[in-house]
Amino acid sequence: MDQLNCRNWSFPLVHALGTVDGMNVSLFSVFGGEGAAGSATGVVVLADQPDPGAAQAFATRLGVSDTVFLWPHGRRWNARFFSTLEELAVCYQALLAAAEVIGAPRSEFICGHDGSARRRVLLVAREAHRWWVRTPASAVERRGSVLTPFGLGEVIDTGRARVYLRVESVGFETLQWSATEALEWLRAHSLSGLCLVDAATPTRPRLRVFTTSLGGAEDVATGGAVVALPDFLGVSTRLQVEQGLGAPSRRGRLVVQGSGPMRSVSGDVLPMLEECSSA
Repeated sequence: MDQLNCRNWSFPLVHALGTVDGMNVSLFSVFGGEGAAGSATGVVVLADQPDPGAAQAFATRLGVSDTVFLWPHGRRWNARFFSTLEELAVCYQALLAAAEVIGAPRSEFICGHDGSARRRVLLVAREAHRWWVRTPASAVERRGSVLTPFGLGEVIDTGRARVYLRVESVGFETLQWSATEALEWLRAHSLSGLCLVDAATPTRPRLRVFTTSLGGAEDVATGGAVVALPDFLGVSTRLQVEQGLGAPSRRGRLVVQGSGPMRSVSGDVLPMLEECSSA
């Protein structure tokens, strides 16, 4: 199988550059920044709703963190999101990349499939040269506590239920959890992720996220997890979030604003295909 090599990423790509199984795909790095590569994201625009099985197979074959499939719905866009392993109710990095593809100053996305209890409409708007995903504060649902392998955490649902817990800086950097252990524990507790938060620097918290969408492995950048941080930390100021540990390819940089009736997430959205070559 051919490989598409993009900056610090390498993932499967079939047929011509930018086309997989006859579908055109736009590829972006989302939530990158200084010392951080961000997360590779695919956007596919269609005339009509895709078959879910075919969409999942496509996302798996493409091999990037997340892929969104878009098709028009009046003045809005339907959106369904897939990691390489599972369908997601919503994916913030994919919404930012989708807005870049559409190019309108404001776009509304109907997230999820018909009949889903988690179906919702989210706005992505461009302000001060950045795309922002706007989430009503009421959509950040605090669901009580759960005892994790690392201590007592708080469950917060922003479309995907995750458990959050604060850790000291040393523990944040040294904690180890295998993907197999993480996936088993998360599924046993009906959770999508576990988020470790180091808030030693209040306006620049650090974040690690273990997620079912990657088979229990750590995510590079997780907008849906970051959107809950103002509520979890009890702050209303803008937060510059540093996610991940290690090499730049394992790190992300995200921004979240938590004041007022909305929670807003932003980050850099950069095209990848311009710097890609097949090998």
